[in-house]
Amino acid sequence: MPNPGSDPDLRITPAERGRRGWPVGGGRGAVGRWGVPGSGDGHAARDHGDADRERRPGRHDRCLLDVGAESRARTADVAMTQAGAALAAIRAALLEAGVAEASLASGGVSLSPEHDPWPTVSGYVASLRLSAVAPDATSAGALVGTVVAAGGDDARVHGVTFDHADPAALERAARDAAFTDARAKAEQLAALAGRELGQVLAVSDAVVMAPSPRPMFARAVMVDAAPMPVDAGEGAVTVSLQVRWSLA
Repeated sequence: MPNPGSDPDLRITPAERGRRGWPVGGGRGAVGRWGVPGSGDGHAARDHGDADRERRPGRHDRCLLDVGAESRARTADVAMTQAGAALAAIRAALLEAGVAEASLASGGVSLSPEHDPWPTVSGYVASLRLSAVAPDATSAGALVGTVVAAGGDDARVHGVTFDHADPAALERAARDAAFTDARAKAEQLAALAGRELGQVLAVSDAVVMAPSPRPMFARAVMVDAAPMPVDAGEGAVTVSLQVRWSLA
């Protein structure tokens, strides 16, 4: 094994080894951080990574309704018939109010016995559900009132939720801003190191959708209920961007 004091190559400082384009430090990780020497200048081309996270808010512009009908009767067939009639009335009222038929989708169907006392069957409960997309977020409150008026005491409002009709637009805006910020940070760091920013080596991103407000639940108690106030609120899309540049 060479003696460090007698081998001139081993006495070279890490800074000098870097200037010559030699690996600094031991192990595969140290070698991997350095690229091949630059063209004839004796310097190693090193890469730099910078990450940025951008949150782009946007007001919710789409409303999803989860409604239904529930009926009780002594027999199962009567309970199902009554619930079906109430849901048909609700469906017709939603269409008349401007809800697109293509946005309607039948949901859960349940029929279960009631006992009084157990295990004596005293009647049956039938429940039907229907989801719909409101023409716009501002019409949610009026549509809830429409459902209650059409279905009467059998009407049920299981939830009202909001989201973005075009989340891709928010993603693009957040991604543009994140890349601009990442480049600015990378240019600053390169300047502090006395280097110039080179070409982009790799880019990766991750999109996170902020959760929508918790659904609101209601149960019809009167046919002539006034339209309930509903606020769509605001959601956001967050883009986490990782960019790697070479340093010239």
